[in-house]
Amino acid sequence: MKTDRPMSEYESALFAAVLALGKTILEHSGASESALLARLSEARADAEALGSKNGAAALGHLIKFLGAPDTLRVPGN
Repeated sequence: MKTDRPMSEYESALFAAVLALGKTILEHSGASESALLARLSEARADAEALGSKNGAAALGHLIKFLGAPDTLRVPGN
């Protein structure tokens, strides 16, 4: 899913914080990765149903980053 604009500085910082929290929860609490990803998928579907294209895209990226192995991600220009 693509957004129609880049994230603002504040949105990007919030996204990074949520991603760090999600990774910490998965690594240290014994939480189920599949359960967390399923809930995020539900939230993404809800955002899409409400017409929130950028919200759905941000949740899609979060799902991808939490479910993928650690890799270096460099923002594009």
